Amino acid sequence: MDLNQATRYALELQQAGRLLDAEKMYRQVLDADPSRADALRMLGLLEHQLGRHDAALDLIERSLRLEPANPAAHNNLANALYALGRAEEAALHYRRTLELRPDIAVTHNNLGKVLTDLGRFEEAEQCFRRALVLNPDYPEANNDLGTLFQRRGAPDEAVRYFRRALELNPRFVEAHSNLANTLKGLGHSAESEKHYRIALDLDPASAVAHVNLGTVLHERGLDEEAGKHFRRAVELKPEYVAAKWAFAMAQLPAIPESCSEAERCRASFALELAMLIDWLDAGHSDEGYMSVGNQRPFYLAYQDANNRALLSQYGQLCARTMQRWQRARGLSIQPAVKGSVIRVGIVSAHVHEHSVWNAIVKGWLKHLDRAKFSLHVFSIDPKQDQETALAKSLASAFHTGSRNPANWARSILDERLDAILYPEIGMDPDTIKLASMRLAPVQAVCWGHPETTGLPTIDYFISAQGLEPADPTKNYTEQLITLPKLGCCIQRSPAEDAVLEFSGIGINLGVPLLICPGTPWKYAPERDGVLVELARKLGRCQFIFFRDAPDGLWRKLQARLERAFSQGNLNFSDYGVFVPWQPRPKFYALLKRAVVCLDTIGFSGFNTAMQAVECGVPIVAWEGRFMRGRLASAIVKQIGLHELVAVSDETYIALAIRLATDAAYRDQIRARMQAHRDLLFDDITPIRALEDFLVSAAKRG
Repeated sequence: MDLNQATRYALELQQAGRLLDAEKMYRQVLDADPSRADALRMLGLLEHQLGRHDAALDLIERSLRLEPANPAAHNNLANALYALGRAEEAALHYRRTLELRPDIAVTHNNLGKVLTDLGRFEEAEQCFRRALVLNPDYPEANNDLGTLFQRRGAPDEAVRYFRRALELNPRFVEAHSNLANTLKGLGHSAESEKHYRIALDLDPASAVAHVNLGTVLHERGLDEEAGKHFRRAVELKPEYVAAKWAFAMAQLPAIPESCSEAERCRASFALELAMLIDWLDAGHSDEGYMSVGNQRPFYLAYQDANNRALLSQYGQLCARTMQRWQRARGLSIQPAVKGSVIRVGIVSAHVHEHSVWNAIVKGWLKHLDRAKFSLHVFSIDPKQDQETALAKSLASAFHTGSRNPANWARSILDERLDAILYPEIGMDPDTIKLASMRLAPVQAVCWGHPETTGLPTIDYFISAQGLEPADPTKNYTEQLITLPKLGCCIQRSPAEDAVLEFSGIGINLGVPLLICPGTPWKYAPERDGVLVELARKLGRCQFIFFRDAPDGLWRKLQARLERAFSQGNLNFSDYGVFVPWQPRPKFYALLKRAVVCLDTIGFSGFNTAMQAVECGVPIVAWEGRFMRGRLASAIVKQIGLHELVAVSDETYIALAIRLATDAAYRDQIRARMQAHRDLLFDDITPIRALEDFLVSAAKRG
């Protein structure tokens, strides 16, 4: 056959999926005539399909030298460049394609995807919408537009476009997964699970789908089934680091069934973590960076044990993984800007209405001396509200939007900071990725997540004198800095309440109400007996728990409490109720009807304790062995109410009973709380101490 016939035959083979046969035929054509632009271009596309992107680049560039105005070649070159992570160059060639052929919907869509990755969201949206004008029934464009809205912090809009993509193509696996991811973030865990299962039914050999489903099952407390999916993912893809990493982290249940299960799972986690470290250190995967922060030992902090050794291993793993990734991308610290002020970065996913913002970050931005410090805020979650607007007005420089970790790292490095403050490390995936790298000479974390990070890249842990037990340094891998009092400057939040239909959510106003404000995973099984004993001794009362968690978790806690009460010959439903979490005004209305707020034993609550003080509700505050168990006790001590601090189960029960049954004593406590609560607010003493620390640390750094 002649060369034209041979080229057409090679294309037929390529379209039939016989890529190796097609490759052989294209090479025979090019051996006979190296100047065949069509063969060069199609062989380049084939190399791209085989994952050989560098080879694809060379072939397509050769074809373009022969046919510089060929739109298909520019499009194929853009695809290869994008696969190699060269997004800016890919965008240029997609644009060139559209100059030559402006009516190609798929190219508009591909350009939109690249611009989304580059954080240029308005341009990206225009591209997706143009693609949909050209092809209104284009499922991929709807899916990618949904991804754009998800990254812009507009999940409801994202859901709308993912659902539209699935109307057009019910078997669209990626759209099912994207919809599931977004629904999970919105707290719709049951529907999220449904779409993960559909994606897996459509592609049962997908290791990614197994990991996605396993993750949501673990978050819903279905740990055994989650483990099966993580193991299946490893069977399907033995080098899939995300599956191995997720399986190790999932050894820690959110709601242990018993004390013995909690201990067994802790031991399993230690074993799996060690095996994961050995496997990665042996060089089995260079994609570990993708799992850093995405799967994390979050529930370890809720065990009443010293986690320093385990978190040190985990932190070193994260740091080694991310620092290799950092070096490979040339992301290195530049010399600091010499000047009269110290350049401080604040990196947080919570620069909006959030407990971390209210307790920590707002005070920094309002009160740190701008004659000494410039404050560069990196708001790595695109969510924005009036608190974000306040942060923008107070910051020396403000960076926000949806960016990948590489772009965030570059943005931080470009500011050439003297120091970085992380308000918390542990709750947000991208924060963990960034904190695992060295992006400034001095790096410190505050107690927004009140547990050591274990990261060797974090030099200091900023805590407070009022929060720490005796000899606290043994609990941290970082150098401990204790600021005065509560260590933060908090703005008062007026306790204005709203109308709440108590009977509509199962609350019995005819009995003493005891608020149990912690999230379900804060309630350790070893303390269930405290609630049983309280119910036995109080008689008529109602414990009010909250459902601000995936269905499986609060239901799992409810089932465990039902068993504990039954073992004590009591019926939990006679004493306890789980109600929907309320917006702050309605939560305040509920607090004001309560006789007492019960601090969670082991992992205390800071913001809820502050809110209880605002509402004049007496707190039974627990003082634990670790800082995370002493947040509420520090607050009541600050206002001189040391008698509200319990140090044992017995004193906790006795104090709760007295507050619930002795109205005169309760009124006395309320009066003292009201008289002294101003001591908690607008105290800049910790800020002045933080300034001294930053000046000293910057000099050493």
